[in-house]
Amino acid sequence: MLVVLLAGGHVITAAPTVDQPPAGATMPRPPSGAATTGTGAPAWAIWLSTGVHLAGAALAIVLLVHRGWYRLDHVPRRTPAFELHAGPLLFIGMLVAGVAGASVPLPEMTNEVAAHALRILAVYGGQGLVVATYLLMRGERRRVASPTRTRPAVRTPLAVLTGVGACLLWWPLVVLASWLALQVMRIGGEAATDPIAHQTLTLLNNSATDGWYVVLALAVCLGAPIVEEVMYRGIAQETLDRLTGRRWGSIVLVSAVFAVMHMEVARPDAIAGLFVLALGLGWVYERTGRLAASIAMHAAFNIGNLALASLTT
Repeated sequence: MLVVLLAGGHVITAAPTVDQPPAGATMPRPPSGAATTGTGAPAWAIWLSTGVHLAGAALAIVLLVHRGWYRLDHVPRRTPAFELHAGPLLFIGMLVAGVAGASVPLPEMTNEVAAHALRILAVYGGQGLVVATYLLMRGERRRVASPTRTRPAVRTPLAVLTGVGACLLWWPLVVLASWLALQVMRIGGEAATDPIAHQTLTLLNNSATDGWYVVLALAVCLGAPIVEEVMYRGIAQETLDRLTGRRWGSIVLVSAVFAVMHMEVARPDAIAGLFVLALGLGWVYERTGRLAASIAMHAAFNIGNLALASLTT
């Protein structure tokens, strides 16, 4: 199954930073040109993989629609994690902290993986303070509201399992969106030769497996899901939902912002896939009311892409 998945298309993932390359950095951009598979896979494997993904996407759509899983109107509201006015301040704080971390002077290094990993650690140092503030506010609000909570709490292990299951459900939809965007690129005369559609994965895939590789891989697989889910789902989506009362409207808008913020580090076909992924992240957050679910889904997606990228030559 892993070979089938690998042969079937491009590998994408979410960025582990504030989604902007550091000033002056020379991140490897996935090349474009004549279309190839990029994996040397035989035609039958490509067709088989395409069929598997199409079948998976069709099954996911049937389950979401027929079972009514897409409906959120009957899902009880979460206990608010913060005062409404604090939402925009927290989101702006995440942006400012990210820019500040990306601007911190760091020693010049010839090892690109080490340099990128240090930049991420600098970014997360600032954003971690905002994340900690958010978690403290969330804990205090839930403690005060616990006697009158109307929504049953989903325990963390169940939320994590739900997130992993949601990743399996959503994966073929992400691949399908990315594949459709790739066909549009080809019609326009631009097609990717590299099966890896994200700069950070390209950097990891072209580097030796040393200590800095591990640091950057952990940032991709664990740091990014935590920071980005707090920023986009926990803060932005929560704020918009409370302002508008429209859950899917909030999910779509935040997903668009999430995708646009990755435009500097991923190809257009990957951006389309990341938009669909973000829809799933917002959906599972609303369904469970737990960030643990969207974090687990995000982490599972990134780990899966890193695993596939490591098999790409």
